[in-house]
Amino acid sequence: MIDNIGGWLQHNLIVFIAVILLPIKFTIVRLCRDQEAESVAVLAVPEDLCYVSLGLIAGDMINGAGAFHRHYAPSTHASIDLVIVVGLNLFVAVFVHRLSQICTAQFKLWRAAQKAMNADKDSKQGELALPNESDNLQLLMNRHFLLFCIGYAFQFTAVLLWLNWVAKIIAEP
Repeated sequence: MIDNIGGWLQHNLIVFIAVILLPIKFTIVRLCRDQEAESVAVLAVPEDLCYVSLGLIAGDMINGAGAFHRHYAPSTHASIDLVIVVGLNLFVAVFVHRLSQICTAQFKLWRAAQKAMNADKDSKQGELALPNESDNLQLLMNRHFLLFCIGYAFQFTAVLLWLNWVAKIIAEP
C-alpha cells in the first residue's frame, strides 16, 4: 500500500507540490495572524503556481535526459522548442500578473465599498456620513466583487491549463 501511495505521489509530484506548498504558505500567514497578508497570499496563488511550473520546466531542462528533452527529441529543432516552452511560460506568467493587478485593484475597491457601507451605518460619523445610498454602495460592492471573481477565475484557468500541460510532459515515461 505504501509503495502504491509513493508511486502515485511520484507520478503526480507537480500536483502534490502545488497542492501542498500553497496551503502551507496560507497556514503560516494565518498562524501569524497577519490579516492583510492573508488576502495577499490568496491573491498570489495563481502567480505562485506560474512560478512553480517555471521552476519545474527549468529544473527539468537542466537535465539533459529530462522529460522536455525526451518530448521534443523527435523534432529537428528541439532546442528552439525548449526556448518556446520557456517563452510560453513567461507569457502565461505576464498574463497572470497583469490579471492579478486588476484583480487586486478590484478586491481593494470591493473592500473599500464594504468599509464605506459599514461606516455609513456608524452613528459616530454624524454629518460626515455618506448619504444613505446603501443601494449604490451595494451595487458597487457587487460590481467589484464580480469583476474580481471573473479575473481570478481567468487566472486560475490559465495557470491550471498550463500546469496540466507541463505535468503531462513531465509525467511521461
